[in-house]
Amino acid sequence: MVWGEVTDEIKHKGYGLAHIIDKHPDFYVKMIDEIVEKGEVKKSHNGFNIIYKDYRLGLNEGWNEKGQKIGNNKWVVTAFEKI
Repeated sequence: MVWGEVTDEIKHKGYGLAHIIDKHPDFYVKMIDEIVEKGEVKKSHNGFNIIYKDYRLGLNEGWNEKGQKIGNNKWVVTAFEKI
C-alpha cells in the first residue's frame, strides 16, 4: 500500500493511505490488514470490495491517470466503516 497524497483537502480527493486518513479520520487504519485477511472479495461496478463485518475496502485495477488506465496491479482506493 502506498502512502499517496491528498490532492484536494477541501473535497477530500487523493489516493493511498493519506487519502483514507483525510477522508475517513475516524477509521482505524490498522484494521486494513484484518479486512484483507478475513474479508470476502466481491465484484463492484469499478473494481472489487473486500467486506469484513461493517468494514469496506475498495480495490481498483491499474492506475488511472487522466482517464487512461495504466497497468493491471491492484490498488487500495478507499477503506471505511459502514455506518
